[in-house]
Parts: sequence; structure tokens; C-alpha cells
Amino acid sequence: MSTVDSAWITDRLREVPGVLTAFVVSDDGLLAEEAPGLSRDAADPWAAAASGINAAAQQMVQCSGGSLSTRTRTIIDDGHSSHQIVQRAGEHTTIVVHVSYAADMGIVSTTLEGIVQRLGSALGTGQRST
Repeated sequence: MSTVDSAWITDRLREVPGVLTAFVVSDDGLLAEEAPGLSRDAADPWAAAASGINAAAQQMVQCSGGSLSTRTRTIIDDGHSSHQIVQRAGEHTTIVVHVSYAADMGIVSTTLEGIVQRLGSALGTGQRST
């Protein structure tokens, strides 16, 4: 799937205070690796949802005349409020980060953007044939 080992990416993100979990998914909603802190049964729907969020964001960008959506943030009211960030990170690849409401979103965003910039096009999954 991925052309680089993605474990260091999510390990680095999980070191940021307030990050609850982070994992890499393909555009078709499949996990590229295990999602630490989540069972496979819990992580699979998140991966599928992230794929859907990306698809919806891309459609909205096209409708407005843009070319690419790179990040979408969702605020989740789970009794404590948290954020989910869906960040495009390579060809057909997305990083999903679940963050507590108390986290410093500036630090989370800066860390995430730094990782994506360092990766360039190295992180990516090939498009699957149908």
C-alpha cells in the first residue's frame, strides 16, 4: 500500500498533547496500518468515514472552482467535544487525527503540516483497479 513505513508518522502525531489517535487511510477507505488505541472494528468505520469526508470536500472544491481540498476539520460533540482532522498526505492517501477539545490546535496543525511537507509524494497508495 504505502511506499514508506507510516508508523513513524502516526507515532509523531500521537506524541502531541491532546492527540487521541492518528492513522493513515487510503482514498477507498482502507486502513494502511493499525490504528493504535482503536480496535479494528472501531477503526474501520473511521477510515471509511474519512474517505467519504475527502470525497465530499473534493466535490465542494470543484463546485467552487478550486482544485484540491487538503484538510477538513470536524468538531465532534461526544460529550466532551473533540476534533477530527482529515489531511490529504499523498496520492490517494489521508492522515486522520482525532484530537481532544483541550488540545492546542495550532501545535497539532503545525506538526501535521510539517509531516506532510517532509513526506512530499513519498506517502501514497496506488489507485486500485475495479
